[in-house]
Amino acid sequence: TKALYKLKLISRNEYYQDKQSHDELKLSLLQKKEALLATLKKATPNAEEIMQKLDKLSLHDTKSVIAALNHKLSEWRIVSPAQGKVLFPVGDKDNTTPLASGDPVKKGDVLLTVGDLTGFSLKAEANEVDVLELKAGMPVTITGAAFPGITLNGKIKSVDVEASPGDGGLPMFNVYLVVEKVTPAELKKVLIGMSAQVNVEIKSPPQIRIPMKALIHEGSSYFVMLKKDGSQSKVKVEPDIGSTSLDTVKISKGLKAGDIVVVPH
Repeated sequence: TKALYKLKLISRNEYYQDKQSHDELKLSLLQKKEALLATLKKATPNAEEIMQKLDKLSLHDTKSVIAALNHKLSEWRIVSPAQGKVLFPVGDKDNTTPLASGDPVKKGDVLLTVGDLTGFSLKAEANEVDVLELKAGMPVTITGAAFPGITLNGKIKSVDVEASPGDGGLPMFNVYLVVEKVTPAELKKVLIGMSAQVNVEIKSPPQIRIPMKALIHEGSSYFVMLKKDGSQSKVKVEPDIGSTSLDTVKISKGLKAGDIVVVPH
């Protein structure tokens, strides 16, 4: 176009249009080369060498261009920012599924994760009554049927403030726990994904608890039978109905330590 313009065979306007188009294409080429270099750096340590070879190729040397672009693209070198074990993502609420051969991959897809196995993290559930007693930092012990004889010591990391429906419609809260350090011997027996039982020791002031069967319900009041000096007497008590176990109930008022309560057979 420049030669034609010098010979006055094309207009000045046409010449500058072609020159602008040329400059735009040159800028596009530079941008694409930068993008290619960034991609090659993720795939191979020889990225700079490959780019130098590409710069020496012409459009006529199609086979060489294809060969250079296909250099070891079947083997990708992925560098992790942290040490750990490679783990495949597990399907969850975000519909993340393990990667299979032939699956298309787009930007933002999770291909794999790196697990830091110097410790463990796990999720448990607590009902709406127990969750009020749980706080971040509380110590926990973790055991499991799959790893008998091993007790892991951890702590509560956080507790959800919003419940999700559990079995039978009872609201359940997620509780997240961490075990900061595990030994090599424990790692051989405790594997990722195993189920576990979590025990939390909740410290509370001393309280009086009696067997549930000892409680007598009359109208809106509750009584127990006390035994003293060989005789029995009915005493009114105030139970904390919200603080019960499978077979005991907390008594807030009406009894003192040492009282002998009659439990019917």
